[in-house]
Amino acid sequence: YKYEQIILIRSRLATQYLDKNLLVEYMGADAIKKKNTIINKMEDFFLEQMDNKVHVYTYPFDVYSDKSFRMGAEPQYYADSFYRKMSVQISASLY
Repeated sequence: YKYEQIILIRSRLATQYLDKNLLVEYMGADAIKKKNTIINKMEDFFLEQMDNKVHVYTYPFDVYSDKSFRMGAEPQYYADSFYRKMSVQISASLY
């Protein structure tokens, strides 16, 4: 592999979800935040191992899930608009 072929998408689990135009915090949001801290450390470790030579895209950390999302509202799923923005950003920068 070549470093320029590797993409790291820095993102976090959502701590809240959208329900009828209201953002609602997940039960267990503190546990989710702890997991997000671990994810951040893993991303930092990965970048150190790759000598910071890979493509890095940072998702906004204020992401949220959407109760109407086809997979449901869970911390690992984002609202559709976040996925669209990410795919446009990555496609534009790679081609």
